[in-house]
Amino acid sequence: MYFSPHTTLVSRRIRTGAPFAVCNMDTDMDRGFERFIQSAITQPAALAAPSASIQQDEQGYTLSLDVPGVSREQLEIGIEYQQLRVSTVEGALRRYHAVYELPVALDASASEARLADGVLTLRLVKQLPVSRMTRLQVN
Repeated sequence: MYFSPHTTLVSRRIRTGAPFAVCNMDTDMDRGFERFIQSAITQPAALAAPSASIQQDEQGYTLSLDVPGVSREQLEIGIEYQQLRVSTVEGALRRYHAVYELPVALDASASEARLADGVLTLRLVKQLPVSRMTRLQVN
């Protein structure tokens, strides 16, 4: 419907003899609920990014992710330079996938992950800069 400043809105009654249409709320709600349940059962779970909170200190980052319904065996965590990947394996009931780009490279060997009560806590240690300087002997 197009509205302009000069348009006048006119309300009209449906010509059924009643001022409003009658519907059966119970039946309509039951059908809606059945459609919702049916789509949840038949459609595969969509990939979702878990909600996250991050804290930074001198040594690194602490990242907390909400991943309810996922066990330790169903989680895959990968660290490559500045990038952190968190996802679930193929057979998991709930599917998560997230990639986080951090401003500094991470030390995967010093970092750790812990899962408790549906919260994945990652302690990500910053990679210390490595000096590549070589000393030359003066002759």
